[in-house]
Amino acid sequence: KDPNLGTIVDNRYQLLENVGSGGSSTVYRARDRDSGRVLALKLLHSHFVTDQLIVDRFKREAETSKLLRHPNVVDVESWAVSESGQVYMTEEFVEGISLQDAIAESGWLSVDLTLAVAAQICSGLAAAHEMGVVHCDLKPGNIMLTRSPEGLLIVKVLDFGIAKIMPVTGDTVLRLTQSGNMQGSLLYMSPEQCNSQKVDQRSDL
Repeated sequence: KDPNLGTIVDNRYQLLENVGSGGSSTVYRARDRDSGRVLALKLLHSHFVTDQLIVDRFKREAETSKLLRHPNVVDVESWAVSESGQVYMTEEFVEGISLQDAIAESGWLSVDLTLAVAAQICSGLAAAHEMGVVHCDLKPGNIMLTRSPEGLLIVKVLDFGIAKIMPVTGDTVLRLTQSGNMQGSLLYMSPEQCNSQKVDQRSDL
């Protein structure tokens, strides 16, 4: 059993359900006790809170995502460190299924659904790229499929944790990671990212 379930983060957010866990954090469905609203809370694993590089990456994810306001990018609200030292961010709760799970369940996607999903992913990426943000970890596990109240497909791009911030002009990449420290998901990385070379918008595509 997850020991965090039912606990209150920062005297405000009650953790209701574990909806996913990664190498550095766990995402919970949570309730804001001030407003009663349900949201997603991403909690950094406790053994990483003293790792400044990981904390900086977590902070960068929140601050980068807050720059992006687009229907196909998950809406990140804030990040904070609680009085007890918990590092977390809050974001919109997306009720749906990851593209990774959708493929695993069905084995394949129809051409029409594939095109619809790809078009919305590209729409979200276009908004990020216009802001000079390169995702650098685009993969099925970071894509959520949900539905509007009218039943229309909505695709959300998640997790800008290792995103690179680029100037709108020029070719300088501001790296969060230390020189030579490759990050990403190996099976989905572009060749230049695998080789720790400069990446740009084409690497996401």
